[in-house]
Amino acid sequence: MTKQAVPALFFVVLSACAMNRVQTGPTTHESKAVELGKSELARVELKMGVGELNVDGGSPKLLEADFLYNVPAWKPLM
Repeated sequence: MTKQAVPALFFVVLSACAMNRVQTGPTTHESKAVELGKSELARVELKMGVGELNVDGGSPKLLEADFLYNVPAWKPLM
C-alpha cells in the first residue's frame, strides 16, 4: 500500500461511519397494557438493537410496559 493510499482509505472509512446518524427528537413516553384474560401461557419475542430492557414479574396483567424513545422509527410495535 502506498503512502498516498493510507489517507484515502482512512477518509473512506471515516465517511462511512458518519452516514449512520439518526435524527433524534424529544423523548416520547408510552404505556401499554394487555389484560391476562383466560391466558395460561404466553410466548414473547423481544428484539432490540440497542438500549436497556428491564423485565419483572408480579403484574396482574399479561403485560404492563413503559416505553421511552426519541426516534419515531424506534416506536415499539405490539
